[in-house]
Amino acid sequence: MQIDIPAFGHYPNSSFLGFPMSQNRHALAAWNWLLEAMHPSTLIEIGTSVGGFSALMALAAANFDALFVTYDINDMRPERLRMFTDAAFRRADCFDRTEEIGALIQRPGTTYVFCDGGDKVRELQTFSAFLKPGDVIGAHDYACGCDWPWAEIRDCDVEPVAMRDGLEKIDDLFDRSGWIVMRKH
Repeated sequence: MQIDIPAFGHYPNSSFLGFPMSQNRHALAAWNWLLEAMHPSTLIEIGTSVGGFSALMALAAANFDALFVTYDINDMRPERLRMFTDAAFRRADCFDRTEEIGALIQRPGTTYVFCDGGDKVRELQTFSAFLKPGDVIGAHDYACGCDWPWAEIRDCDVEPVAMRDGLEKIDDLFDRSGWIVMRKH
């Protein structure tokens, strides 16, 4: 018997182990691989949304003994996910907390920044400037040429930031995920 696993359905139809989220299944496998390959000390998410990806990152942070913080201007998390994310959740506009987030990025060790809020281009432009060598930044809803229908960030948005801040794309691991992911030299 062959089972075809679809790449994604969008919220409210997309989930992983029952966690509602706006990620596809390729993204979860790719992030899992990268987090295991390059252990984080700090995970910062911009754009909590319904909190499914946040809950998984909170579990990853606990497993890797890392700090996890997530920011959103709204709180759309279902009650069952709050137990995973309440300690990490900040109801705030990330651009009003630029200094705070910059300080979190500067913590020792490898920092991951997930740009998945309402202005991914500005999030990438703002927070990539704080990255240390070895840190990772990703922007969701990337127009990667695959069948990802929510193209909110494109190569023309990414290339100037990558050049300015010395970022290098992490191979093709994320190509089918709807994410552009880069590492600071």
